[in-house]
Amino acid sequence: MRYFDTNVLINYLVEQDTEKQLQAKRLYAESAANQTFFITLLSLQELTYALAKIKVEQAEIEDAYEKWHSPELQDYSPDIFARAFWLSRYIGFKHTNDCLHTAMGEAYGCTELITYNRKDFVRIQPLTSLKIIIL
Repeated sequence: MRYFDTNVLINYLVEQDTEKQLQAKRLYAESAANQTFFITLLSLQELTYALAKIKVEQAEIEDAYEKWHSPELQDYSPDIFARAFWLSRYIGFKHTNDCLHTAMGEAYGCTELITYNRKDFVRIQPLTSLKIIIL
């Protein structure tokens, strides 16, 4: 499974950089076709917040929610949060959600985490068995 960080989803939906949007769309299409696309409730929560923050129309936010919301979306447990806390300790507690994404990817059997967030995930990379793909 390929865990998609929220920033990849944002680039998929909103053209801020044409090259990134094309790349995000290709990665999503590949993963959806192979049934390896994985997001969590955390991803969806961050996505709707980020879209509102960059002033995306409410109807488009609702469409994104409808596209990816599902009863099968996974949430984090106390054990997953404990793992994220452990990761956070090593990167200064400033990016807990990135650590949660990593811990959730690990817990739910993902092999890759795909992100545009080099700054934070380069620090997490040595602490996880996930293959972190920084675009």
